[in-house]
Amino acid sequence: MAPGRQGERRPGATQTRITRLIGLVPRGTSTAARTPFVLLIVLLLGSGMLGLLLLNASLNEGSFQLSELRRQTQELEEEQQELQAEVDAYAAPDALADRAAELGMVPGGPPAFLGPDGSLLGETDPTPAPSPAPTRTPDPDAGSGDDEGQDAGSGTDSDAAGGTSEETAGEPTGDTPPADDGEGLTP
Repeated sequence: MAPGRQGERRPGATQTRITRLIGLVPRGTSTAARTPFVLLIVLLLGSGMLGLLLLNASLNEGSFQLSELRRQTQELEEEQQELQAEVDAYAAPDALADRAAELGMVPGGPPAFLGPDGSLLGETDPTPAPSPAPTRTPDPDAGSGDDEGQDAGSGTDSDAAGGTSEETAGEPTGDTPPADDGEGLTP
């Protein structure tokens, strides 16, 4: 080995090595290059937060609408149940029989059938309709004479109409249908 080679270095090699190392070390504080990047990140974060805020507001509005629709649905279901109960009450056999009796209908009785040869099978006598309550007819002579006209005028209004005060107090006469109390069947 040559004694001079170990300690000797080429002056050009050292210079290149130093320039390479200096290139790795950052030169000063360069804020101009970082500013657009920081602004981009802040802008992205701000727009993301604003988007989340708008999304949250729209979800809350949808939640309020949903709760309102659920409340309306509950009210409509309750109304439907009330109406169904009313229909069921009108469709009950005893209610139908009472309504038919109010209308003057009578039960049909046992059925009768025609045989293939034309003979009648079963009873043919229908159930008789209930007789109407006897009504008091006005006296035709009560208002025709002069003397009797004054006598008729001295009576009460119900006597002149042909009924008694007891009959007009709440009992219907046979020739007028009973008053409907508003709870009858409606179409």
